[in-house]
Amino acid sequence: MAKFNPPTNFSFNKPGEWPEWKKRFVRFGTATKLDKEDGAMQVSSLIYAMGSESENISRSFAFTEDGHRDDFVRVLGKFDEYFVPRRNVITKRACFHLRVQRPGEKAETFIRALYKLAQHYEFGASRDVNIRGRIIVGILDKDVSRKLQLTKDLTLALTIETIRQSEEVASQVSMQGETTGVIQEVTHERSKYPNHYVADVNIIREETYHLLIPKRPLEPADIPLDSPGSELQYIGQIQSTVTYKGKTHPFTAYVIHGRTVAVVRTPPRSPVSARGRTPPLSSHPMPDLSNVRSKIGSTENLKHTPGGGKVQIPHKKLNLTSVSSKCGSKDNICYKPGGGKVEIKSDKVDFKTVQSKVGSLENITHVPGGGKKKIESQKLSFREGAKARTDHGADIIVQPDSSPQSLNAAQAPPLDTLADQVSASLAKQGL
Repeated sequence: MAKFNPPTNFSFNKPGEWPEWKKRFVRFGTATKLDKEDGAMQVSSLIYAMGSESENISRSFAFTEDGHRDDFVRVLGKFDEYFVPRRNVITKRACFHLRVQRPGEKAETFIRALYKLAQHYEFGASRDVNIRGRIIVGILDKDVSRKLQLTKDLTLALTIETIRQSEEVASQVSMQGETTGVIQEVTHERSKYPNHYVADVNIIREETYHLLIPKRPLEPADIPLDSPGSELQYIGQIQSTVTYKGKTHPFTAYVIHGRTVAVVRTPPRSPVSARGRTPPLSSHPMPDLSNVRSKIGSTENLKHTPGGGKVQIPHKKLNLTSVSSKCGSKDNICYKPGGGKVEIKSDKVDFKTVQSKVGSLENITHVPGGGKKKIESQKLSFREGAKARTDHGADIIVQPDSSPQSLNAAQAPPLDTLADQVSASLAKQGL
């Protein structure tokens, strides 16, 4: 059985990579039949593969029973709780809907990124619909996007296939334009005018032909292809069509065998422009420039492919546990302030025995009661007992009320007797 190495140590400063690392370790356990071992062996292998920092993390886990520490599924779940925070579904979905294809990014990479983002966003049964919509809106090729929006009964699989084919065709066209001459000025027949060449043939390289998708069938051809330098060798021709401004035109291209053909774009000569010019002599062929060398050696390393040489740039995690400080700033790094033997008490102060220095508290329990003085409140009868201060010489006699019906002329005193009585009273008072 083949031997497999465990995944590299987990990078604890990147907790977001835990789900991917866990998948790699589970795959490693299945490949090496580690999952058939007991729980203690699986847990020990997990902690060893993660690295030394996982020892302290695993000790901090709390289990309801001691036997659960050797349960691989429970321990893996504890690491999930430690590394994977609770997801904010609204924020994550916003990140998904803001994802677009970046400049220079392949469509395949963009699609894989959307699938990865959709795993954690709880789309449920609408996952494919959301991915399809995000692909159509987020791709850089807006012509393909508009075409997909007009397609009836569009599915996710059809969307991905259309985008892949469009990008593949664009890549092939770009490769043909950059690496080889697609259109070459050649001629396969002489015109009716002497020494006059006509350019009406399209050619492609044999390497380019093998990259075409779909591949066109190669048909035989028996016409000579004369270029300004020499006759071109070809292995056959292909038939296709070209659409331009809504019209379809037939397209024939000859597959050239040999090295790269230079691109020469020269308009065909007319009989008028050919007059007065010396026709090319067939006895003077074009010079052979294959053995020409550069004077400054600029083509000596033309086929060099940069591969990095023997220089290796390692990517290893630095171990800083044994690094010591130059100025001794870490000598007391484990110190924890405890306060020493000094005890700070917090007791409630009793002020019952406190006495005032000036005697202001001697009569503090005094309650004002008014002393022996009595303040009476009686109603005065001025009407019954009051007398006038000015003596007018007569006494006021109050007689009981008698009704007018009880008085009669026989009982009333005579007027002269009444006058005598008043005079006697005034004389008695010295008036």
